[in-house]
Amino acid sequence: MNPVLQSEINNLIQNSDYETLDHFCRESIPMVVAESLSVFPPEEILKVISRQEPALMARIFCDLPVDVQLNVAGKMDNSALVLLVTWMDPDDRVDFLKDLPGDRVGPIMRSLAKAEREDIRLLSSYEEGTAGSVMTSDYVALKASLTVKEATSRIRLEAPDKESIYYSYIIDDNRTLLGFISLKNIIMANPKDLLSQVMHDNIVSVGVNEDKHEAARIISRYDLIAVPVVDEENRIVGIITHDDAVDIIEEEHSDDLDMIAGLTNIDDDTSYLKTSVWSNYRSRVIWLALMVFMGLISGAVIQKFSDALSRMMILTVYIPMLGGTGGNSGSQASAVVIRALGTGSITIKNFFAVIWKEFRVSLLLAVTLGILTFVRVYFFSGSQIFPPGINIVTVSVTIGLALAIQVITATILGGILPMIASVFKIDPAVVASPALSSIVDITGLLIYFNLARLILGI
Repeated sequence: MNPVLQSEINNLIQNSDYETLDHFCRESIPMVVAESLSVFPPEEILKVISRQEPALMARIFCDLPVDVQLNVAGKMDNSALVLLVTWMDPDDRVDFLKDLPGDRVGPIMRSLAKAEREDIRLLSSYEEGTAGSVMTSDYVALKASLTVKEATSRIRLEAPDKESIYYSYIIDDNRTLLGFISLKNIIMANPKDLLSQVMHDNIVSVGVNEDKHEAARIISRYDLIAVPVVDEENRIVGIITHDDAVDIIEEEHSDDLDMIAGLTNIDDDTSYLKTSVWSNYRSRVIWLALMVFMGLISGAVIQKFSDALSRMMILTVYIPMLGGTGGNSGSQASAVVIRALGTGSITIKNFFAVIWKEFRVSLLLAVTLGILTFVRVYFFSGSQIFPPGINIVTVSVTIGLALAIQVITATILGGILPMIASVFKIDPAVVASPALSSIVDITGLLIYFNLARLILGI
């Protein structure tokens, strides 16, 4: 947020210069207005937006953060809320009512027009996370029997009330999706042609119960402005627009970053400074507690081989290097596989192909890093005193070989775990969290000490 603009708006509010504020609301992008007003008390926000035309008020309101929306709504009476909800886009309306306290939803629903109530009930009926839960019913549907001229008149009539008019969806009498036509194609077509003659029938659609992330990926992959959502009988029930797809993708990326960082229960709609200390504590403590438990296992492994470490202190020096290298190689592999799963370039059917590829990659990495480790130990630790029968060569071989095997196992684990997670419908990003590093630490220590016992005889 521009601090200069923020200061100007603050001055306007302090001086009750609502005429200038009205001009700012009308001439600015609704998102800019919402960002500018979101830092002010809900009473002040309501004073400013309630002076605007209902359609503009609804657009500004829907761009406010969810917690600010609820605070502003708390200052509104039911009649004002009904007007606001009426002018919202269908998908925004449903999202808002889901967050609104239950004791306020009932009176609002009873005051809405029957068509709007039915639309809300329909959009609310779909399971969270599905394409149906994020679609909008604001789309243009035209009968295939219409002429291009008739379709143009229909679009012109419906345009003011629709969220997107660039694509019109062609249906039959049963609302079965037959195809689509773009606004550009309609303008260029012969006015006397039937839509059935000029429409595109190779249409891409998503099922109403499909995952919303798949819908977003389809919009991105095919470079669409919107994708139609159909039911089991291929009847169109809504569309998902490109702006909703962007929100879905951003949400997915944010969730993945939270998982990678080991965070849970993060509310993306609440800013960092407005999130309570207790909420931040709860989002972090679970994974950290789990890491403490995993650390105890690592400690138990080290304690089991404490006698070997006391005889060969040089082994202790290289424990962090093995753990860090294994963790990094595993994280790299999991990141590559998670991205491939996310883009749809691989599925669980490619399980063995993924493992085979990661094994070959890990083998090359293992040889390279193992040789580097051997050189590092041999030339920089040769002054150490070793027990009888042990020399710097055997120690260097042991540590270099342990690191090589660690890289192979960590890389394969990093490739396997996201695939397994996807089978059980678990977010693959979970395996890229600190849990993977802890698992790799434990396996690495077991490899390291058992190899030392086998080669060095300690």
